[in-house]
Amino acid sequence: MAASQRRVHRPFPILAVHPRITRVLHIVSGGSYPRGREAAGGNMTGYKAAISGAALVFAGVVTGSSAALAQSFENYRCADGTRFIVGFFKYDTRAHLQIDGRAVTLKKRLAFSGAHYSGGGVTLMITKAGSTIRHVKRPVTACELT
Repeated sequence: MAASQRRVHRPFPILAVHPRITRVLHIVSGGSYPRGREAAGGNMTGYKAAISGAALVFAGVVTGSSAALAQSFENYRCADGTRFIVGFFKYDTRAHLQIDGRAVTLKKRLAFSGAHYSGGGVTLMITKAGSTIRHVKRPVTACELT
């Protein structure tokens, strides 16, 4: 076999990986560079664990960083003394409400101005003029952000 045709032994099975990355993965996996017959089918458990761990860390960083930006919570205080928290999530049209010690999910309804949410005996109206809530057969009450 000519020198230009000779196969180069690579300790890591993926040929497209940069040699420095190969060395880091090799060190992390705790393996030794196999020689001879061991090179073809050596113990790959350490490599698989290192690659899986790196993929999980990368996925966690990518998804975790955007989750905090995709939500907003607002605290309200009403004229009758009721306090509640409403949460809005980026890809969810519903409003998630915490009122009187219970969690209620309100579906978005058709409104001509502002936003109208209702469900579970609770109705929430949010407009430029202000916000109102009606719950547990009580009359409509004006509320303000705190």
